[in-house]
Amino acid sequence: MRTRVTIFIYLCLIATLEVAAQQVIYQPADSLRITQLLREGISQSQDTSLPLYYGKQFIGIPYVASTLEVNYVENPQTAHEQLIVNTREMDCTTFVETVCALTLTTRQRSTSFADYCRNLQRLRYRGGIIDCYSSRNHYFSTWIDNAEALGIAREIGQEDSPLFSSTKQQVINYMTTHPNQYPALRNEGGSIFLPAIRAAERAITRTEHYIPTSKLHLPKAQLNCVEDGDILAMVTSKAGLDVSHLGLAVWGEDGRLHLLNASSLHHKVVLEQRTLQQYQQSQKTQLGIRVIRLKD
Repeated sequence: MRTRVTIFIYLCLIATLEVAAQQVIYQPADSLRITQLLREGISQSQDTSLPLYYGKQFIGIPYVASTLEVNYVENPQTAHEQLIVNTREMDCTTFVETVCALTLTTRQRSTSFADYCRNLQRLRYRGGIIDCYSSRNHYFSTWIDNAEALGIAREIGQEDSPLFSSTKQQVINYMTTHPNQYPALRNEGGSIFLPAIRAAERAITRTEHYIPTSKLHLPKAQLNCVEDGDILAMVTSKAGLDVSHLGLAVWGEDGRLHLLNASSLHHKVVLEQRTLQQYQQSQKTQLGIRVIRLKD
């Protein structure tokens, strides 16, 4: 009898794993890369900035936009939202999410690909639950709100430093005013998903504080509210958007702040040789930075 029960439990576990596998899109190279990185990361010293450590492991990985939209591009009528793991090509958001999920998993003392996927899902989806396309945190302000609500991260702000001296009254509506730019929102997809996305936009239409570009030349002693490995969100003047780009903070040997990012300009993940201020000055719509830090 015990043998039969054991076999039954084993078969149930197999079924559960098969269902979980159907909810995650990845290639074998992705799971191998993630578990390898987790094994290496868990052995790092306690004073290592894990986000920065992991971010540097992806330097040279090609920049590819819209890797999360593949289902909707290929099969727009039948597509449904699934967790996508792709370590072979990244945009600025998936780069940051990958680094954060690796960091969270390592802090949990795990080297499991399944645990990594769970952490990635918590970051990418509202409440960590995949419901449909509109349950994804499409705007980074929504991403921040979600991470704070789950106790994963917190945004550094005025209470931490007077350098957050600039404000932007952000009116968020880019997705709902440009639905044809998103495969999932074209045709009947718009009527299905747009109401929930519009509600998410209203929730982040508010005033935000940020450090202006003019103060990003300061040395570490003065700009000490930013630490190695912090997430930097580039505040934009582009209508309808909150931020236009993401990356990780790196204090360079020159004593100035630099950006580690998946760059559309360089077509790959790079550590910018220019200082962050020089980088922002070359991007005319960037106003400054918001700073987000993963919690220990």
